[in-house]
Amino acid sequence: MKICLGFVKYVGQLVVQELDLITHEMSQKLIDITELPETHLQALIIGQEEHFGELHSLLVKEKSLYPILDAKDLKISLLEFENLNSVKCRELFEKIQHRWLVFQNMNAVEHLISTFNHLSPLWMNDRITFFEELWHWLNLNLGTVHLSLYFNDIEQIEEHEKNSRPKLTQSVLSGGKKAHFKQANTAESEVFNQFTSKHHPSFEVIEFDSLKGRFVAVTQVAQSPILIMAEMNNFNQLQRSLLNGMFSSLMTLTKKL
Repeated sequence: MKICLGFVKYVGQLVVQELDLITHEMSQKLIDITELPETHLQALIIGQEEHFGELHSLLVKEKSLYPILDAKDLKISLLEFENLNSVKCRELFEKIQHRWLVFQNMNAVEHLISTFNHLSPLWMNDRITFFEELWHWLNLNLGTVHLSLYFNDIEQIEEHEKNSRPKLTQSVLSGGKKAHFKQANTAESEVFNQFTSKHHPSFEVIEFDSLKGRFVAVTQVAQSPILIMAEMNNFNQLQRSLLNGMFSSLMTLTKKL
């Protein structure tokens, strides 16, 4: 699993430190600020206060996706950031992520009812949007580097096959910063069936390996199984309770629709 931290060097450029949490190898690159929307960061650090104002329009779109912090609050300079070793880089990442996830998780707890009320009708009326918003919610509250949702879907019927019966298939919503939708290939369908063939409660963690950053969980909504696979650094009891509450409530609400 690789993490990327950015530091604004000038208004037009930022330094990106990439750390492989398994091999402990680090790499550094300088990118143009225009590349930020397509760059998957776990945090962005800004060293000069005036840069916040100068980059405001760009940062507004980014701040809901990952933490954006003042270097003064972290007590780190650009020079120190550029010279981070793997140990210091991981410490910085974990310090930033802990604060971010506590905020996200507590905010999610406070808005559970409104989130349920928003998601439940989508399950019946707009299944793809349901999974897109669920993916975003999970991504924020688990702090994932990469997140995939596997779920049952109905194969689209072509015009010349309009008399054919719809076929059950599997789809995948997967990505790092943004989610991309596709129909599952044979191997992905086999993975889905492997983990969802047995009955599971509304939410069950199958595997979490903090060293490899591997997370696998199974849940269901209205008896329809969902497989969650992610790359992430930590999974605590608050997150477990939050996801239990989310899926238990979705099961209850969807039964009433």
